[in-house]
Amino acid sequence: MAANLRHQGLEGLLNVKMPPGKTPQIRGSDLEQLKHRLSQPVGFASYGAIQAWLSQECGLEGPYSTVHRTVRYQLQAKLKAPRPRSK
Repeated sequence: MAANLRHQGLEGLLNVKMPPGKTPQIRGSDLEQLKHRLSQPVGFASYGAIQAWLSQECGLEGPYSTVHRTVRYQLQAKLKAPRPRSK
């Protein structure tokens, strides 16, 4: 590798290489459908319900953690169902 960088010179040393990473499971039109559904006033009761909806509507089977990460952090959406509170 060091010999390879010698042949590339300064450009080879300054070039920042980024690994490709894993492609997201929920992407494209499926992600847009989910974003539209989350923007409606009647939301989902749980992330499990979102997981079931993705399975029925888009044919995507993915783990709970992927659905949670996508909805909560990528789309920055929250569930619309209120949580029960004690009186």
